[in-house]
Amino acid sequence: MSRLLIPALVAAFALSPLAAAMSPSEIRTCNSLASGFKAKTAAYEAAQAARDEAAAEAELAGDAWEEAEDLRLFSEENAMKADTALTVYESAKSEFEAAEASVQAQGMALNDEISRYNARCVKD
Repeated sequence: MSRLLIPALVAAFALSPLAAAMSPSEIRTCNSLASGFKAKTAAYEAAQAARDEAAAEAELAGDAWEEAEDLRLFSEENAMKADTALTVYESAKSEFEAAEASVQAQGMALNDEISRYNARCVKD
């Protein structure tokens, strides 16, 4: 949907009465801001996909750890497997948390840029 929305917004802006009221440098600035949305939106969507993949991996690692933990007391070998599974789970969880933080940061940056565009280039 965003692939269609951004070019439509740029085209609508170029044909709007506001475009006629703006100076050529303001129009270039607004077009420059708008042209960056597509790449930043794609990067944000890629970060979301990476976050979703990290979440699935953390979930699987957590399930494996829980299963290993159930057998911990049966033998020393099972205890070592549970410890290893815990380490893998904690690592996967850290990767997920980092991916989530990246998604949040990119989302806020994209929203800020869109807000700047709206404030500068979109008038009622």
